[in-house]
Amino acid sequence: MNKKEKKLLYSGTSLDSFLFIKNKLDSNGIKYLGSTKKNDSWFRFFLQLFFIGTGSYGMNGEHVMHYYIYVETEDYSAASQLIKGLD
Repeated sequence: MNKKEKKLLYSGTSLDSFLFIKNKLDSNGIKYLGSTKKNDSWFRFFLQLFFIGTGSYGMNGEHVMHYYIYVETEDYSAASQLIKGLD
């Protein structure tokens, strides 16, 4: 994807939705940029361990993966229509 302005098309925690949207965009020739971010907080774990005496690492969503898909501004309307109704 070149240096054109991008808009956020999808943001969520569902891998199925992320892959579905990427497949739809690929099938329709719409370029996109996909990225992921892991909610990984070691600081919170050690803080809980120190103050509470137990950590909950991995039990309260600390390992939740967030998925993002960006499309070029000019393709945003078409891409939105392709995934309309996806929850």
